[in-house]
Amino acid sequence: MGLLGREAMMFERVKAAVPTVTALTLPFSGTCRHSAYVSLKKEYDGAGKNVALATLAADPFMKTVIVVDDDVDVFNEMEVMWAVITRVQADRDIFVVPDAYVCELDPSAYDIADRAKRGYVNAKWAIDATKPVGIEFQERADVPESVWKHMNLRDYLA
Repeated sequence: MGLLGREAMMFERVKAAVPTVTALTLPFSGTCRHSAYVSLKKEYDGAGKNVALATLAADPFMKTVIVVDDDVDVFNEMEVMWAVITRVQADRDIFVVPDAYVCELDPSAYDIADRAKRGYVNAKWAIDATKPVGIEFQERADVPESVWKHMNLRDYLA
C-alpha cells in the first residue's frame, strides 16, 4: 500500500544526493521496502557507489541496492539482472556495510550484542552494475524476436 509514496520519497532523497539519478523502484521481490533498483546517467567513476550509499542511507528499511546505467530499465527485473551478470566484477562492484541500523521489521535483523536475538541491526549491501566511464564496453546484444521466436531447438540437436 505504501509503495508509491515510499518510492517517490526515496527517489527525491537519492536524486538530491546525486542529481544524475534517472529512476528508482522498490521491486516486489524486495517486499517493496528492503531493496531498490536505481539508474543513473553516469558521468564519473564512483557515482554508482555514491548512489548506492545514498539509497541505503535514505530509509532504515533499505537493505539491498542495485545501481545500473540509464540504458537499463529498473522497472524490468530481467534487465536489472542482465546488468548484474554482464557488468559486475564481484570483487570490485559489490560492497557490504556491516552492523547498520535497519527497521526491526527486517526478519533477519539482530541485536548488536547477541546475534541470536532479534534486533535492529543488519548488514546492508549494494551492487554497482554500471559501466566504467570512458572505457570501451561491450554493447548489449539484441537478437530480434523475429529471429528466435520461431526457432525449433530440435532442428539444431541430433
